[in-house]
Amino acid sequence: MSNRERPLRAVFVTYSFAPSAGQSAIIGVLKRFLRLVRYLPPEAVEVHWLHGGYLPEHDPMVREWLPRLNRYAPSGECLNAPGAWLRPRLGRLRWRVGKAWHPPGRSEKPRLTRLFSKLRPDLVVLMESPLAGFLLEASEVAQELGLPQVAMDNYMEPGHPDELIRGSPQIERWFLLGLPYRGERGWQGERILLAPPLLAPSPGPASERADVTILGYDPKVGEDGVTLAGLLPAGTVARLLGPPLPEEVRERYRRQAGGARLLFAPMPDEADYRASLEGSSLVVCKNGFQQIVECLAVGTPVIVSEGSGVPGCFLSEEILRFTRYLPPDQGLWDDAVGLARGWMSERPAMPWTSALAGIPDMARHSAGLFLEFLERSAAEPLTARGRTA
Repeated sequence: MSNRERPLRAVFVTYSFAPSAGQSAIIGVLKRFLRLVRYLPPEAVEVHWLHGGYLPEHDPMVREWLPRLNRYAPSGECLNAPGAWLRPRLGRLRWRVGKAWHPPGRSEKPRLTRLFSKLRPDLVVLMESPLAGFLLEASEVAQELGLPQVAMDNYMEPGHPDELIRGSPQIERWFLLGLPYRGERGWQGERILLAPPLLAPSPGPASERADVTILGYDPKVGEDGVTLAGLLPAGTVARLLGPPLPEEVRERYRRQAGGARLLFAPMPDEADYRASLEGSSLVVCKNGFQQIVECLAVGTPVIVSEGSGVPGCFLSEEILRFTRYLPPDQGLWDDAVGLARGWMSERPAMPWTSALAGIPDMARHSAGLFLEFLERSAAEPLTARGRTA
């Protein structure tokens, strides 16, 4: 615990995208913020939350934390009264290479400048690399006001931290979530801290074991997962996690699954989510980096239905050994189906599982590291020594 006389004041900047045709909402940045903030002691960190874009009102974690945090719109308006839902203020947003962009000529910088000047935080915490859009504007305002900035992102592969430092030199330190590919964990010099995925401890085995778990929050993943299950040996048990489906859709999925037995389950809470991953021979999910590494962290290989996430070419060789992307053409699925059959017959050994097995509550462990990361960044700002641009 820090020896500060008052809590560290931090502004956390997040964004998310509303569902589009055939796609689920893009809320990974928002969810990892909420997974971390639940462990931050209020006597240690005073949390101010600045969010741009869509808020998934149906998500249990979002509903729990909305009334408990000091929350602001990009306009600077305080929205922390219960039931005051944020509506998008950035105009029409689009998705490009996994980052947020907004239309030319529209800027929230004047409002952000007023808000940051009023709050005068000890740190501005960007929950993803500020490459464009709302996150970039928040970073530029922080830099103009001389406010120290830190950021979170995915730990894609061992060379990734150097790329982040070169690409965003205004960021003092980086907190990266991912796998210890070669045993690397914790502080990597002054500027990088590596932590495991934000997985809660498992309460025990899933209520019913499945050979295949399909993270069907995205409709395309649900379709592809059910189709894949129908190509696996007769008697395969497939669990489809996702929102409620009309009976006619369930019946169509049952026919599509062929000889596989298909179970329908609601979106799980954090603990049941991990139990589902651990209790499966393989998982079908979208190409969200955190979904992939959460599966691999518990030793479960992954079949990926590609959507608006991370292309396979961005992943490390270590990840790709246990991950296979489904080609758009179902006629080219033979390789993925063969791998899935092999993984069902023998679970592959992964190099990081023994190290992570010693951390039963990865979410709490990583949150403890995150608190240390914030306190060190506030106590030892690198900008004071001329280390950042």
